[in-house]
Amino acid sequence: MTLTETQAVSFGKCKGRQLVLHGLRRLTDFQAKQPSNGSSDLHLGGLEKITDRQAESLGGCRYLELSGLTELSEAAAAHLGNVFVLHLGGTYALSESQAKHLRRCLRVIKSEAKNTANK
Repeated sequence: MTLTETQAVSFGKCKGRQLVLHGLRRLTDFQAKQPSNGSSDLHLGGLEKITDRQAESLGGCRYLELSGLTELSEAAAAHLGNVFVLHLGGTYALSESQAKHLRRCLRVIKSEAKNTANK
């Protein structure tokens, strides 16, 4: 449920294809920078909130799961639009401008945002 900065740095050096941290509920801005180098799929399904700065760091991922989120700021949506495949299972009520940002993703998966973002 928690992650130390040392653990985050170690995960950032992971050479595997996937990093799954579903039990994690919160990240610091520093921790979000570490595992988001784009070389592995990042599963953070337990995160309930992310800051704009965290979204900026996570926007460098190839595949990103954030199925625990229930809302996104405009700036966060803009940063997450850089993700190749984005899973926003819990997010709902996206504005047209947020959906426009997310249309840049190859795919937005399993989300209320899916219908809006892929129009």
